Amino acid sequence: MLSPSFWPCWRLPVRRLLTQLRKATRATSRRSRAHTCCPSPTSAPSTWSRVTTICCSSPGVIFFLYKLKHIGIYVSLFAIGHSTTMLLGVLFNVGINSYLIDAIIGLSVVYKALDNLGAFQRWFGVQPNTKAATLIFGLFHGFGLSTKIIEYNISPDGLVPNLLAFNVGVEIGQLLALAAILIVMGYWRRTDGFLRHAYTANAVIMCAGFVLIGYQVVGYLVS
Repeated sequence: MLSPSFWPCWRLPVRRLLTQLRKATRATSRRSRAHTCCPSPTSAPSTWSRVTTICCSSPGVIFFLYKLKHIGIYVSLFAIGHSTTMLLGVLFNVGINSYLIDAIIGLSVVYKALDNLGAFQRWFGVQPNTKAATLIFGLFHGFGLSTKIIEYNISPDGLVPNLLAFNVGVEIGQLLALAAILIVMGYWRRTDGFLRHAYTANAVIMCAGFVLIGYQVVGYLVS
């Protein structure tokens, strides 16, 4: 069991990073208000897309997972992917337009829904490697995070430890959330209408992914 002294080791860097993010956000907001009374669509974070992605992708992942250790594997792969590109992007000042990244995240939602429905096997006769796909989409997601961090101009002092600790905290939160969803899914799977409802749920998830893609592509074109 972890001793109480373990927790401050990662909580302190996380607090520092969050404090820097809050300060940078307030500074950015003040600059935006100084230039215009009506912020443009491109100046605000894509909160709606992030919420949509979380709500759609989490149940989609759980559909084919039955044990907590399997969730841990996929969460770890995604964490390795986005932690790697996030750190490299911040250190080497490499960023990608956030609209394009969010469109790719929407594509991952569509991919997972189609995978759950067995579309790839029926259409192409092949089953994509879900672990490789999780890692690849994690790599793209990391560039989205690095872009936001670069925009905030966070102080480089202790930046790498802060980012690593931040990632640890985020992944722990994801693991806990997916574990809770797994419990709910376990009860759902025992119901008689699970297969019928699962098909409908994945169709809805896929539609939401397409909406997210369209929303982000339009945002990129008009920005």
